[in-house]
Amino acid sequence: MQNLVWMKIQARPSNGLIDAAGAAELLGCSRPTIERWTKSGVIPSHKIGGLRRYRPSELLDRRSAT
Repeated sequence: MQNLVWMKIQARPSNGLIDAAGAAELLGCSRPTIERWTKSGVIPSHKIGGLRRYRPSELLDRRSAT
């Protein structure tokens, strides 16, 4: 299942960043959990304009480190 999620994320045309919903799907948790982890500094994020985005490789690195 994780491979399918990763393939779906890689297929998105963008600068390699995903939104909170994509991060939640990748990590197998809810969007509010992603927002809570972001606020507490558990996972890294990037603010672009007024939008919060996540780099999948950073999320997967952080997940494997825990």
